[in-house]
Amino acid sequence: MKRVFGNQRYLLFIGLIIVLAFTLIAFFISGKLNERVDDISGSLAKNVYKQKAVVMKAEFDNLLRTITTGENLLKEIKTSQDIEELSPAIRTILLADPKVNHAWYAVVKNKDTVYTAIDRTNKGYVYTSVPLFIKKWVRSDFNSSDTLVRINRVISQADSLHLLNASRINLPDKTEVLFGFDINLRELRQYFWNVDKLGQAYFFFIDKNGFCLSHPDEKL
Repeated sequence: MKRVFGNQRYLLFIGLIIVLAFTLIAFFISGKLNERVDDISGSLAKNVYKQKAVVMKAEFDNLLRTITTGENLLKEIKTSQDIEELSPAIRTILLADPKVNHAWYAVVKNKDTVYTAIDRTNKGYVYTSVPLFIKKWVRSDFNSSDTLVRINRVISQADSLHLLNASRINLPDKTEVLFGFDINLRELRQYFWNVDKLGQAYFFFIDKNGFCLSHPDEKL
């Protein structure tokens, strides 16, 4: 009987050792797997962030390209009469970027300024009047210096901030041609949400002094 009991204790001891060994192995493998999962998750997160950064950069590069294309087109114009003939091309270029829903151009001749505004709607393009706050901004900033060729500013208007951009071209007949964009930042935020529906991408603006001008979290 003692021999049998001794064998049982021996087998039980061996079994406990085996269970303990498997437990330690399981913990070891689990730890390594968690580390590997964390590495993979971190790598995926970095790749997703890089892809989003590339997309956002491309979107803003397209906007800058639209500005440059408009400037290059207007530089080829010789007289103010050519502007009326090229108005369809000007309209197409100014609203070529889907982020731009509101654009305008103006002809300044003999101290007279004629503004034309173009809005993108669900039904196509609509010609309308240039908002007064844009006219005031253009006159104020361009009149401050004769050498300015491009200006921009963020202005609070109604229930949203507006990113304004304007360029000035001097024609050979001494006519000035101005054109620019009025980008409603609420509309721009919605545009980026449509670009990145899963990630709910957002942007924020910070001025040169480090103050936050626009952020989805209004408390900031």
